[in-house]
Amino acid sequence: MPNADWSSHNAAADESAFSGLTQIKAANVARLGLAWSMDLPGEATLEATPLAVHGTLYFTGSWGVVYAVDARDGKLLWKYDPQTWAHNPMKLHFTFAANRGCAYADGRIYSAALDADCLHSSARTGKLLWSVETTSPQSGQTITGAPRVFKDKIIIGNGGADFGTRGYVTAYDAATGRQVWRFYAAPGTPVRRTRATP
Repeated sequence: MPNADWSSHNAAADESAFSGLTQIKAANVARLGLAWSMDLPGEATLEATPLAVHGTLYFTGSWGVVYAVDARDGKLLWKYDPQTWAHNPMKLHFTFAANRGCAYADGRIYSAALDADCLHSSARTGKLLWSVETTSPQSGQTITGAPRVFKDKIIIGNGGADFGTRGYVTAYDAATGRQVWRFYAAPGTPVRRTRATP
């Protein structure tokens, strides 16, 4: 069905938050009801708007855990836990457990863990295809935002201004995770200017 997918944050690349579906109208909205529900044990916060692609819902939970759920019956298809708590527990002290979503492109799911690992997984199986550290493991920088996909690039920013870090936005090659460019949102000091990485 045309316009059936909600494949990006706020629907599509233009972030219009508009669905072209027409089945739900003013005349029948009162008949809507609960089709299914599911429990998510251990979740502390859910802030992500789910993506809907080819009948599957993709969404993130606490610390950047990614879920794939069958939209018809609520069956959990797969779950990927980046396990920040195991390999970088220090980052758990810097912000809340919130994560605001993932991105989809060409059969792949892109997400970011709280410790600022950018992750690339198979949309069908949840298998991790690559991951890349977008910040220093020792820094106070974290990621809670959803990545964006533009053509063949994954765009992601980071937080951490409370710790005096310079924020930046980085683009990665969607297929390999290779850094393509980095833009610093805050200028360098007057003494030493830092250019964007080519």
